[in-house]
Amino acid sequence: MHQNSSIEEDRYRTIFENIPVGICISTLDGTVLAYNSMLQRITGYTRKEMSGLNVEAFYASPEDRNLLLENIRNRDVLRNYPINLRHKDGRIFHAIINVIMHSHADETSIVTVIEDITERKNTEDALIESERRLTDIINFLPDPTFAIDAEGRVITWNRAMEELTGVKAVDIIGKGDHEYAIPFYGKRQQILADFVLRPDREAEKRYSFIAREMDRLVAEPVEPLIIRGKLTYIWAKASPMYDLYGRLTGVIQSVRDVTVEKEAVEKLRESEERYRIAIEYSNDGVAIVRGNVHLYVNQRFCQIFGLDSPDDVIGKTHEITIHPDDLERVRLINQRRQRGETVPDKYEAKGIRKDGSVVYVEISATGITFRGEPVTLAYLRDVTERRLANDALKDSEMRFHAIFDNANDAIFIVYNHSFIDCNKRALVMFGGTKEEILEKAPFDLSPPVQPDGNDSREKATRIMKAALKGKAQFFRWTHRRLDGTDFETEISLNSFELTGKKYLQAIVRDIALYCE
Repeated sequence: MHQNSSIEEDRYRTIFENIPVGICISTLDGTVLAYNSMLQRITGYTRKEMSGLNVEAFYASPEDRNLLLENIRNRDVLRNYPINLRHKDGRIFHAIINVIMHSHADETSIVTVIEDITERKNTEDALIESERRLTDIINFLPDPTFAIDAEGRVITWNRAMEELTGVKAVDIIGKGDHEYAIPFYGKRQQILADFVLRPDREAEKRYSFIAREMDRLVAEPVEPLIIRGKLTYIWAKASPMYDLYGRLTGVIQSVRDVTVEKEAVEKLRESEERYRIAIEYSNDGVAIVRGNVHLYVNQRFCQIFGLDSPDDVIGKTHEITIHPDDLERVRLINQRRQRGETVPDKYEAKGIRKDGSVVYVEISATGITFRGEPVTLAYLRDVTERRLANDALKDSEMRFHAIFDNANDAIFIVYNHSFIDCNKRALVMFGGTKEEILEKAPFDLSPPVQPDGNDSREKATRIMKAALKGKAQFFRWTHRRLDGTDFETEISLNSFELTGKKYLQAIVRDIALYCE
């Protein structure tokens, strides 16, 4: 049972750390209890800064958090809640959050799943990068260790042992008569190191188990010890020491404080449930795949593909979710990734729902080791609406270019008083190529003076300024072709705005062609 729970814990923790959305578990007063690496990336805080941080730091204003708490108290679950959050550098960004109140053993915590949607709000076709690379730094410290000689006198007492017991090396080295047992048991008695020198079957019963590994002893006391006034569970290993001639000269014993591990076992189920809730309420589908077989999927994955439950797909291959058009490509990418080859971290694929309808998904995947085997951890996002919108946009652009290029009149796009684009009719009308016409100003393709006596540059500049203020212009104008011949035109000039910039569209009609 414990082994299965550990596997479940490992699975949910792996997903928790790698999922491309921020996850924060906090108390009701806002104290951060747990978080994943993506939350750090979204908010800009370092691991050190996260320690002791209150979630109020993430909100654009205190009122936002107070309103959210009001909503969650009334509902227990809050889904797809739009809110403005604050980055460490003060920058405000848009987010969608999912919140759930979680109670366990009379303790209530808040699980918040945060998705930064700033880019999505600014541009529909932007892909949300989920960079999921983070390196965990583990500081390894030596186990508390001491050694005694063959007569039972302490000859070594390291710093870790000083920190564990509060006894300085200078105060205990050289002492015998089981002095080293006092910090652990409060009295002089035989401990594991003594059994290496002189086995005592009766005294060994004080340990829940003693395992012999060749000439070493590994043991754990039956009851927790009181060390420096604190209840402490320990694990110990004792090994004999020999001189060059193979004579026993003493024993070295290492002690490990396993209190945290013991408490972790008791909290394992609660922790597993927290991770499960965080994953199940994710906005993305999550899957663990070995080869082409699904080992795990979350509920959102089932929703994307119209499945009734994870049982519909677990143990089955990609054929159930990937459209035949993309099946071989997805299978090949997955196999190459699990072999350690370089493949795209993110790509789109055509999927198929249970009812046979098509769904487009964006797949972000990484290779990991799970239960000692290479697998793929994949996050899937339904991008069907975005894909259809992009296709519609491309169709619209093609229709626009067809109209633009096949118009009977010359059409120019003007920015900062210069031509930046024109259609084919304009090239014919002025007798030149795009390279010869673009970047020129309208008055560059005009005689110096118009028939009414006005300077072409001054008059053209005046008319363009009026158009940029929103007043449509319709007027006659004498233009000059690149071969130097002049011709009369009628011009319609209007302004339009695109991505925050103002442009002019000029439709130029050769009057002579319409008078013939």
